[in-house]
Amino acid sequence: MISGKLQVLDILLRQLKSGSHRVLIFTQMTKMLNILESFLNYHGHRYLRLDGTTKVEQRQVRQFVDAMSISSQVL
Repeated sequence: MISGKLQVLDILLRQLKSGSHRVLIFTQMTKMLNILESFLNYHGHRYLRLDGTTKVEQRQVRQFVDAMSISSQVL
């Protein structure tokens, strides 16, 4: 069972993606990042997760710019 908020998020993400928009999702809690990551995987959304566990090499500007083709960013 999925919460109503996540159901709405899924609808919004699909609408925004169909309009070629990108999305930035920000949260301060790692547990929420984990939940969002599972949710995005389950619904087939492509994303880039950037948090304190992201290695320095993966944070390089060029790689981040290349990853901007991904429709959702989770920070």
